[in-house]
Amino acid sequence: MAIENNLAEFISGVSYENIGEDVKHEVKRRFIDALGVAYSSIDSPPASKVKKMIGLYPGNAKIIGMGTSSPDFSAFLNSLFIRYMDFNDTYLSLEPLHPSDMFGPLISISSIFNKTGKDLITAAAVGYEIGTRLCDSTSLRAKGYDHVNFTEIAMAAALSRLLDFNENQIINAISIALVPHVALRQPRVGGLTMWKAGAAANSARNSVFGALATLYGFTAPSEPLSGKMGFKNIVAPDMDFSKLEGKRVDGIMRTYVKKFPVEYHAMAAVEGSMKLVNDLDMNI
Repeated sequence: MAIENNLAEFISGVSYENIGEDVKHEVKRRFIDALGVAYSSIDSPPASKVKKMIGLYPGNAKIIGMGTSSPDFSAFLNSLFIRYMDFNDTYLSLEPLHPSDMFGPLISISSIFNKTGKDLITAAAVGYEIGTRLCDSTSLRAKGYDHVNFTEIAMAAALSRLLDFNENQIINAISIALVPHVALRQPRVGGLTMWKAGAAANSARNSVFGALATLYGFTAPSEPLSGKMGFKNIVAPDMDFSKLEGKRVDGIMRTYVKKFPVEYHAMAAVEGSMKLVNDLDMNI
């Protein structure tokens, strides 16, 4: 069985009932965490730039803390809010990930199709699972590609579960999201720009378009990962497809929420500084 079919079979088989209570609880925590981070950046410089474009994209998809816009633009702005401050959750493996970025498109599409909280929890659990598996399979940064390629696949998987796609539709949605949009790592080297946060937001936009195009029957390559010109052969020849297999839905339990509002690797410095102040009884 091709890896695409294996993944699609897994994604289509996940239901709210077969997700552990600990996972359900953790999804709720991550949703709250993502919203908190999002609200902190609604008026940030990049968000302010993008909000000026809202009038060009009318629609009925929910924007966090605001009104509505088109599905893809709403997803872009939602994920930009969540990602910009660099305070949302993290997964560290061969490739890192900020998996709660995916709540941006999930909020957008849930609002259009009147999905329930259970639907969103199930979809998010799937997205976290696929995202963490992908990060275990290879390093993209070492090859000059960005982790948002994995974010994009995970978002497409989550949206596929949210929209109750069949296996062929799941593969199709992943394909439209990934194949035309393989992202380079350049935004994270040298001088940093707004696109450091925009890269994940763009993945959200791509995943939404892919899901909606799939919903209405637009077809795409059936082997986006394993094909002759697919992701593995062109981008990551060492990608270990065996890491993508399995039936567990607990990937979220291996990810991390930030204790302090700083970049993840700075948390040790913050905690050490606080301990030093306490140990020396310093009045700061």
